[in-house]
Amino acid sequence: MLQPLVSEQVDRSVAVATTPATRLILAFAAVHAARAAQIANLMLDDIDLGNRR
Repeated sequence: MLQPLVSEQVDRSVAVATTPATRLILAFAAVHAARAAQIANLMLDDIDLGNRR
């Protein structure tokens, strides 16, 4: 089961998020409890932009 990031992990990530891509990865990780391998495997078709999912 996926677990959300703890606040210390988010804080450390925000401190180094200097590019839009890094901030996007951080958002996926923090909001959706997605891990690096899951984010790396995402394809644009996996994101439901019309329903904001």
